[in-house]
Amino acid sequence: MGQKKNGCHCGKGGGIQTPEKRFFPLDGLERIARDSAYEQEGKVQFVIDAVYSMAYALHNMHKDLCPGYIGLCPRMSTIDGKELLTYIRAVNFNGSAGTPVVFNENGDAPGRYDIFQYQITNRSTEYKIIGHWTNQLHLNVEDMQWANREHTHPASVCSLPCKAGERKKTVKGVPCCWHCERCEGYHYQVDEFNCELCPINKRPNANRTDCQLIPIIKLEWHSPWAIVPVFIAILGIIATTFVIVTFVRYNDTPIVRASGRELSYVLLTGIFLCYSITFLMIATPDTVICSFRRIFLGLGMCFSYAALLTKTNRIHRIFEQGKKSVTAPKFISPASQLVITFSLISLQLIGVFIWFAIDPPHTIVDYGEQRTLEPENARGVLKCDISDLSLICSLGYSILLMVTCTVYAIKTRGVPETFNEAKPIGFTMYTTCIIWLAFIPIFFGTAQSAEKIGVVMFTLQWMANLEKSSHVTLHDSNTIPPSTGNTKDNMMYIQTTTLTVSMSLSASVSLGMLYMPKVYIIIFHPEQNVQKRKRSFKAVVTAATMQSKLTQKGNDRPNGEVKTELCESLETNRNVADAYLNKGDFEITGEKSIENLKSNSLVDIHAVA
Repeated sequence: MGQKKNGCHCGKGGGIQTPEKRFFPLDGLERIARDSAYEQEGKVQFVIDAVYSMAYALHNMHKDLCPGYIGLCPRMSTIDGKELLTYIRAVNFNGSAGTPVVFNENGDAPGRYDIFQYQITNRSTEYKIIGHWTNQLHLNVEDMQWANREHTHPASVCSLPCKAGERKKTVKGVPCCWHCERCEGYHYQVDEFNCELCPINKRPNANRTDCQLIPIIKLEWHSPWAIVPVFIAILGIIATTFVIVTFVRYNDTPIVRASGRELSYVLLTGIFLCYSITFLMIATPDTVICSFRRIFLGLGMCFSYAALLTKTNRIHRIFEQGKKSVTAPKFISPASQLVITFSLISLQLIGVFIWFAIDPPHTIVDYGEQRTLEPENARGVLKCDISDLSLICSLGYSILLMVTCTVYAIKTRGVPETFNEAKPIGFTMYTTCIIWLAFIPIFFGTAQSAEKIGVVMFTLQWMANLEKSSHVTLHDSNTIPPSTGNTKDNMMYIQTTTLTVSMSLSASVSLGMLYMPKVYIIIFHPEQNVQKRKRSFKAVVTAATMQSKLTQKGNDRPNGEVKTELCESLETNRNVADAYLNKGDFEITGEKSIENLKSNSLVDIHAVA
């Protein structure tokens, strides 16, 4: 061993000799250090302890049998093996490993075990002693290495306690063990084994141990979805007010009189209301605001299209009657026109008051519209209790007036260009129809998309909770389908913005096409706003009927026949014109002669108040 350790060999005289021929005596105190490269065979200590056991047994036996003798006495000259075995079993000393060497009554040494652990370090892997067992366990827990390569020991339990907001899901067949499952969605922990659904107006708190009220929101004035329609409405109100002031100031001028002052003011009132509804739709809902919404939502459009329908109907009846009879049509005076207009408007008001009686206006908080998958994003929407169907019913009558007015605008498209604004009204109605045709799919498309998203999200959540349902008590009969918060939030605002912008655009089209040209002439070209010489109304009907008959029959009859029939019609329409002229409802301004009516350059004809 020494030769291997020191790289030398034993010399004479009980010493060792190094390779350099140097001699060192041995004193018996040489030891193998722990940092030595020499590793002793693990079973050598048992050989050493066995030799010492025999030596101690003989020593003790000599002391008992040969007291005072040096060497063997006669008593020990013949040793009985059983007697020696008794002394061997009685030895008790510390062995070479530092542990006691003793034997039991059966002659067996007590069990002693070293406990090794296979540990992985950054550089190598090795077995390391972490304890031993001699009659009892001696374990150095600090020296142990766990699965996470740390020296902190895991808890040796079947299941750990669940955190707040988690329920215990017991393991089948092992009632004392469980898995912890978090209360999902809008559920909160009621006890250690159950989760329950929060009420419709509440959501679970952060640790899901209780429910708290859901915040309530509405469309705010500073929202981009409100700023755009409000900006358009303010510009429209300013422009409408300017037109009204201009018409009032120049109320007796030919252009204002010729535009039909009474119906013009009714139409301008409707345009003003269409712009004003924007502020009611964005204002904080309460009973008063909801009442005004119901009243004015369709009233502005009803004012506008009732006046336009009355105008176009009057034009149509005048020229159709002129082609068939010499009798003037009824109800073409300004007073009659106002009666017809307000009769149409009264139907809208009657419908609104019936609505009030059946379902009084009130506010609601819709918690389903903003019920998201993440409860922390859930919001309640404060709004008037007006469904999409009720909204369309409120606007339906006005839309019917608009469609009817469009039909009359198409029928009167062939009358003289400047007669009672027939063609500007036609262009106005065509544009308005396009606006509302775009409004309907956007408005209802967003509503249906939100519902579809809610159904899909609810289905996914239901499938996720299906596996848990056998162990959780859920009272969710009133569960509202969840959805994505931002999506439905935007969809709610899109509907309001689309409605208000559509109404403002409709009002802007009417204002721009029917009144801005007149205001432009009144302010910038006052020389054209003068009354010129009156002409007989005969020219009006004659020109219209003559042009119509030329169009219908000029292509399929000989030229001579057309001229003959046209002369006959001219005489008949003069009689009709005399009847209309007696009403005193029209005047003709312009310098063109009646002979020019045979061409496409027709005279300017306006209604006289």
